[in-house]
Amino acid sequence: MAQRRSIYPVLILVLLVEGISTTMARGQSSSETNPPLSAADTTQLESKYTTLNDLVVSANWVYRKEGNLVVNVAQIPNVKQLRTDQVLKQIPGVIKLEGGAYSLNGKSATIYINGIKQRITAGSLEAFLSSLPATAVSSIELVSINTGQYSANTEAVIDIKTRPNMPLGYSLQPSLSASAYRHGLRDFGSSLFYMVKMNRLLFHNTFSYNNNRMYSQQIDGLLIGGRRVLESERLQQGRTHVFTYQASLNYQLPSGRSLDLNAFVYDDFAKPKTEWSTPARQGTEVRRERSDLYNIAVTYRIPSTERRFHGSVSYSISYGGIHSKTDYLDDQERLSSKAILDMEGWMQTLRASLASSLGPWQLNYGIQIDHNSIWDRSDYRTPTIATGRERTLFTGFELLPALYAQARYKFGDRVSLRAGVRLEHTHYQYILGEKEEVKQFTNLFPSLLFYYDSPNYNLSTGLISNIVRPNYEWMLPGERRVNNYISFVGRPDIKPVNAYGLVLNNTLFRYAQLNLSCHFFENYSGSVYTLEDGRLRHSVDNIADKRSYRANIVLPFALFKRKLTGQLQANVAYEQLINLRNGFTPPAGRATDYWVHNYSMFVRYAPTDRLSLSVMGRFFPNYSVTLESRPWRTRWEVDLEYSFPKEKNLTLYLSSYGLFDRDSWSTSYFLRGRYTRGVMYQGATVNLGLRLRLNKGQRVVEEYRDYRPDASRMR
Repeated sequence: MAQRRSIYPVLILVLLVEGISTTMARGQSSSETNPPLSAADTTQLESKYTTLNDLVVSANWVYRKEGNLVVNVAQIPNVKQLRTDQVLKQIPGVIKLEGGAYSLNGKSATIYINGIKQRITAGSLEAFLSSLPATAVSSIELVSINTGQYSANTEAVIDIKTRPNMPLGYSLQPSLSASAYRHGLRDFGSSLFYMVKMNRLLFHNTFSYNNNRMYSQQIDGLLIGGRRVLESERLQQGRTHVFTYQASLNYQLPSGRSLDLNAFVYDDFAKPKTEWSTPARQGTEVRRERSDLYNIAVTYRIPSTERRFHGSVSYSISYGGIHSKTDYLDDQERLSSKAILDMEGWMQTLRASLASSLGPWQLNYGIQIDHNSIWDRSDYRTPTIATGRERTLFTGFELLPALYAQARYKFGDRVSLRAGVRLEHTHYQYILGEKEEVKQFTNLFPSLLFYYDSPNYNLSTGLISNIVRPNYEWMLPGERRVNNYISFVGRPDIKPVNAYGLVLNNTLFRYAQLNLSCHFFENYSGSVYTLEDGRLRHSVDNIADKRSYRANIVLPFALFKRKLTGQLQANVAYEQLINLRNGFTPPAGRATDYWVHNYSMFVRYAPTDRLSLSVMGRFFPNYSVTLESRPWRTRWEVDLEYSFPKEKNLTLYLSSYGLFDRDSWSTSYFLRGRYTRGVMYQGATVNLGLRLRLNKGQRVVEEYRDYRPDASRMR
């Protein structure tokens, strides 16, 4: 595929920031527990029995804080044998998606660690969370409603807070793994987690290297007016090498404030080639790709113990690039043309996220300035023709300043009201050839939420607003050839999608959830196809407005003294396209309103603190919307772990993925034609690994922090 298939990235950004909650029960005897701690506390509490006039202080593994659900990780059974990614799977409402991403209550979730946004690819984040021991985490806060503190394009947030007391000494955790499936040995992997604490310095490193065997088979078909125009087969095989390094240096000042220096390096050199051909041997395409990313950031933090003024100030700078070369071969496998595509760019972010606590008032306010620049070069050459060369150079940048402020007032212990507003301005400027264009717009995102909290019922309801910005690859001007029959055309004029919603989130019996919402999306984006000179041209444009009514149901359970735990989750939505625009016409026979739904489950059985078995499954019924349809599909994962010897610091794990998968087909509809894509099932994957945990040192009052960059805006 010669298409500038992405801007998948490898570019980046930076950050953000943010005590004790108790549950009182009458008429009970005392218990050996502590109130849950936030990552910002700097005092260690010792376990003890406390009885005061029949009131018992007890810690629950899940509790509410300012309308958000918070998980006290220390209360999870057998937490010493768990990794952070395993903890996330057990949290009510959290689902791990394919590729390593996560969802919260049916919405796409952004991962934060100690208030710092993790903007790397989902695969890199999965590798990091699987190497971070759960004992290094104190709590996990689930923000299912964005009130304006986070970027307006953020749906939900999972904020992982590490423990305030880390070892004065070192922690070393090496691991090795190998995977296999029916096409032979698939990959090797290794990682090294190393942390050392010396006086006021905390130095953390994570190295990882993966040598993966890539194999995939894809079949595409194009049907126009009842005539099959294209039937092609894509085969990708070979090995890819991925190196990742992350370092974090934290210095604790005598005042309790801290200074962080973070670095991140990513390189996926030597990606395997991709071949695309038709059965008639009309031609073959051979593509090679690589990408890289480099980031450095510095952060100054003021702890929340300084209640009148606390938060963080940070600066980050990143550089990354994606590079591909495609050779087009004729039916005699002679080079007929080639395409060289390069995308590079810089990202800089300056952010201040601050808060003040004044009696019943909690104030949050801050500023963020993003400056992103990009260079995109395309060079199409025909070696056999002297004039057969087409070169384009696209350069551009965007400036995104944002301000936010919110105030929360508590009416006693159970009722509170929060009002917030976020102001975001976009300045977008680009040059293509001799043409220079400047665009800018300002958006205001208000929110108003009411909270009610009681021991067995919690309510969050109100009005919210947000934005969905278009991907860069949709906006890049010019036409990019996919093959001899299909091209992708960029639309620089595409508008962002503005969303306005009414939410009603209910937590029943402390853990079960019923979440309802109604949203209106202005300038909803979708695929648009046109036929010109026998070539199908695909683009993404604003095609309509959309109404959406969604329901999310979460049913967690714990049986046999919490040895058997898990959750069931269902997501149901009714959506309707209205006010069609920009010449969009629904494909023949396709409705503009539809239902979509999916179901998931997670079950973990741990009969002892050495042995655990977990099963995660997702089921997607037949999917049929205005522009696309897919048959039902399912996804299952099984993990078995055993820890030994006596110290239980050596863990053997066996995993299997894709147990009941099948060929994945999708059909895109346009005009009176359809485009079909099928990815062939390659069989279940079996992964065998070994992880060693070596810790040495005394316990001290300290906080470990981490930072990761990102490329999400470039995908």
